[in-house]
Amino acid sequence: MKLTLKLSKEEALGFKNWSAQVKPDQVQEDEFIKQIFFNGIEFLNLKLQQATREMIQDEKIRAQLETSGINVKALEEKLGNPTPMPQNDGEGGIVYDLKTKQRVK
Repeated sequence: MKLTLKLSKEEALGFKNWSAQVKPDQVQEDEFIKQIFFNGIEFLNLKLQQATREMIQDEKIRAQLETSGINVKALEEKLGNPTPMPQNDGEGGIVYDLKTKQRVK
């Protein structure tokens, strides 16, 4: 699968300048962009899970969900324990090798 992003001149230049500063030398540019993409998806997924947990803690919203046929108890079980949000380590961000799941230094 190939994804294409259309960036303005300013956005493209900004990305180029940013990635030149934070991309580890041993990581190829296409692999680095793939890592950014997958880290973004993972971050969005964690944020959605967090928002869902917060919503079902609100009794009014919980009642509305249950009234509409949503099994909130099963949803809570599926969500499980919260996964900690990734944090920037101060060394140029979070970059992981997608194959080994290890941080690239």
